[in-house]
Amino acid sequence: MDGYISHINLKFVQFCEDYRIIPICLPPYITYLLQPLNLVIFSLLKRVYSQKVDEYIALGITGLNREWFLRIISEIRLEIYTANHINSAFKAAGLYPYNLEHALSRCRKSDPV
Repeated sequence: MDGYISHINLKFVQFCEDYRIIPICLPPYITYLLQPLNLVIFSLLKRVYSQKVDEYIALGITGLNREWFLRIISEIRLEIYTANHINSAFKAAGLYPYNLEHALSRCRKSDPV
């Protein structure tokens, strides 16, 4: 979890202690580098969604609203949420298979210092 102050409170700490959970807090603005959805799934979703919108526009359908958004998402979700893509996302984050050096290298690359 990120180190955002509202994510840590006495009730949370007590829950972790009761269930022998060791929370790991990452520095702010770094969790996005380690989140599988951000690394693979969302970028793929954005690309495929844009392609589908372009197809509808080419057919003369404009003014895509919430209903169209849901229609498009339902059309492309099975293409996006595959075991292969999900496994690739966890691998890209260095989470599975566990690869600490890969995860740390992603953090180092983003370090502005």
